[in-house]
Amino acid sequence: MKKEAIIFDMDGVLVDTEKHHKEIEHGIFQDLGITISEKEREPYIGMAADELWAAVIDHYKLDRSHHELLDINNQRILDYFTNKVDLQPIDGVIPVLDWIKKHKIPLAVASSSSSIVIDALLKETGLDKYFAIRVGGQTVEKSKPEPYIYLHTAELLQVNPERCLVIEDSSNGIAAAKAANMYCVGYRGTGYSQQDQSHADELISHYDELIPRLQKAFETT
Repeated sequence: MKKEAIIFDMDGVLVDTEKHHKEIEHGIFQDLGITISEKEREPYIGMAADELWAAVIDHYKLDRSHHELLDINNQRILDYFTNKVDLQPIDGVIPVLDWIKKHKIPLAVASSSSSIVIDALLKETGLDKYFAIRVGGQTVEKSKPEPYIYLHTAELLQVNPERCLVIEDSSNGIAAAKAANMYCVGYRGTGYSQQDQSHADELISHYDELIPRLQKAFETT
């Protein structure tokens, strides 16, 4: 089936932010008096930030509001990415975005991050010019691995879900795309590549591999 639109995840797909998110989250866990292992953190990867902190509060029986922890999380992310690191797009993604733009293929970003974080990171990396449609995790009732964020993005794109192609890297994100009946390309180039990506329709390790696959999926050159 010919595809008609492309949806990118952001963290680990457009921008390599995973190690920074992990550092920020560990800082908040430390402030809360919690020690968490990599294995314990893994189920939270790809979740919307508000759902993540709600789950943490429930699991550790904390007397805190998830809105409070979400505000702390977002503020630390914004401060970190605008003042402490030189954030760059993932290698090879800009030629792909230029190709998509050249062929006038509808494009969106759907991320579990908050909308304020999406806007800030896209602006910081210069990728904001490619994405008029941006959907954050707080936009829907339940984010990844539930399909709602991708179904909502398809509505905004005015494209049937089965005609959307998704670029994802986390197991939660891939599960969300497949639950939405979308074709999913798993990107293995950053930290999430250690997660189970077996449910993706195909895998790439570098963006050099993607354009030929898009040419086939969109029946173009």
